[in-house]
Amino acid sequence: MKQIHIANNEAPKLGGAGTLKYQLWVNDSGNLYVKITENSEGGTASSLLFSVAEYAPARNKSIDKPCGLDLARGAERKSGNNDDGGFLKAVLQHLLDGRAPT
Repeated sequence: MKQIHIANNEAPKLGGAGTLKYQLWVNDSGNLYVKITENSEGGTASSLLFSVAEYAPARNKSIDKPCGLDLARGAERKSGNNDDGGFLKAVLQHLLDGRAPT
């Protein structure tokens, strides 16, 4: 798994003020993942990497407790963080639909 360094890695939050910083990662098969690294206005994000291809179709719907790759364990697991679904939705909309930070 390798991190892809990008210039604009900040997405506006969907419900309220603040932004989310994120990283892009790619695996050996070329699959793209996103990792939320920072929330400017409270709330926490897990350390999981979420598949862009898997969750892209749901970016305009509710994403509840997404599954992501846990690099420390080398396995997928369901997020136990209540904020991950909303944060992932905001990042995917920014990344795929071009929502600019406010």
